Amino acid sequence: MSRITRNLMRSNLAAFAAKWQQARREKALAQTFWLRFYECFGIRPEDVALYEHEVHKIGGGVGFIDSFIPGLLIVEHKSRGKSLDVAFDQAADYALALPEAERPRYIITSDFARFRLTDLRSNTTHECTLAQLAKRADWFSFLLEDEPAEIAEESKIDRKAAYQVSRLHQALLDARFIGHDLEVFMTRLLFCFFADATGIFGENRQFARLVQRSRADGKDLGALLTQLFQVLDQPRDARQPTLDEDLAAFEYINGSLFAEPARIPAFDHDLRALLLECAELDWSGISPAIFGAMFQGVLEQHHPHDKRQATRRELGAHYTSERNILRVINPLCLDDLRAELHASKRTKASLRALYDTLPTLTFLDPACGCGNFLVIAYRELRRLEMDLIAALWGEQRGVLDVSTLCRANVH
Repeated sequence: MSRITRNLMRSNLAAFAAKWQQARREKALAQTFWLRFYECFGIRPEDVALYEHEVHKIGGGVGFIDSFIPGLLIVEHKSRGKSLDVAFDQAADYALALPEAERPRYIITSDFARFRLTDLRSNTTHECTLAQLAKRADWFSFLLEDEPAEIAEESKIDRKAAYQVSRLHQALLDARFIGHDLEVFMTRLLFCFFADATGIFGENRQFARLVQRSRADGKDLGALLTQLFQVLDQPRDARQPTLDEDLAAFEYINGSLFAEPARIPAFDHDLRALLLECAELDWSGISPAIFGAMFQGVLEQHHPHDKRQATRRELGAHYTSERNILRVINPLCLDDLRAELHASKRTKASLRALYDTLPTLTFLDPACGCGNFLVIAYRELRRLEMDLIAALWGEQRGVLDVSTLCRANVH
């Protein structure tokens, strides 16, 4: 793909609409129609779009998808005046018949004169005429090169991280390190894992290197972590000048995460090895939703590929996946909030009113377990809030302290 700006995308779509306003027959023109449509977004169709892709339908028989970008989009095209409802049903049947990794997030149905876009993840539908296409260009911005791909839920690395952390947790329990001290310690470790891969400490992998420098038998690791947690709670100007240089290199972490006095476990060779395995993972691409998988792993206490789930069933303990959480919170409130943000007649006053609404929202999960619902709800609210901040203040010149504008919170 070549880089296309949003203004150029709109200009391209306006020219496309003018050229194709007289098109009517599906078979004769549909493929060329979609070739030119993709070009409006800088997409080389021969590289990413498949035409007349064969699908073996679930109910039997074979169908052919008019245009298909695996994992992103199915297009079903009809002749002018034909039913888009029928076209959508046909496309939806194709989507269900595809391998899961290839199932699309979006379906576009068209009869040349009309475009109907359905987002299967948010269960929302938009429709416009060919002549309105340029004005509705943002609906199709997912086709731009710089749009982020959909986050894969429970990827292999997510589950690997979850089960390695659950193994460490179980080993600490077996070593009789339990209760509130264990909870505080694991929370701090998880922060360190994420911070170590995202530059929060300064250089990446500072924490992993600190653990690596401890003795192989683990006897000095507890004392080293105790000192580290104390350092993380100290502003740089309050630290001793004689502090070990590896510890002094860590940035100060505000927010009192490391303020509470708490015991640190005594390590041996095996416990150190488990901690080191966790620290050496690349946490930069790991979703916070792994806490549900970790919760499951702690309860099951078995290898991740085993099938036994009796422990969770007996306890009535089940975590909710990110996909299912979004299926609840999107139609419950987030779809309406996003619709207000992207309303065609939005004004600064309406955006400000929406911005003032966010901190008044309350989310209750009465059986929160690992807190996945609250974590994902907070993440989606913060994304919405950052979009609002950009819309309200993004055009101001100079330095803007966004931290003073962030008011969405979770308790």
